[in-house]
Amino acid sequence: MTVARGVEVEGRCPDLAALENVPLSREIRDHVDRCPSCRLVVDVFADGPALDDCLRFDALLAARGDGTLNSAGKNLLERHLASCESCRAVAETLSPTQDAQGDHITIDLPP
Repeated sequence: MTVARGVEVEGRCPDLAALENVPLSREIRDHVDRCPSCRLVVDVFADGPALDDCLRFDALLAARGDGTLNSAGKNLLERHLASCESCRAVAETLSPTQDAQGDHITIDLPP
């Protein structure tokens, strides 16, 4: 599978540059309508400066945590994390389900 000028070819997601271009081409828009991972990336760009910059990346962090973030989303998130210490700290925090070393306390619930 190859990508021509950042556009999906044979089921592959477009690259980050293609998802950043506004307005999106018809081919990219059609793909975004079918692909939840690419939709997350486009939504980050669509929110623009009205939202706090870090809030725009919450969905990408969540998608990365559950393994559903595509390469364009990973590139966008990594670009943000490289310049944002507070988001980097959040990204480096393990959820209890990812805590392989058992650092989180287990709470026994009553029956």
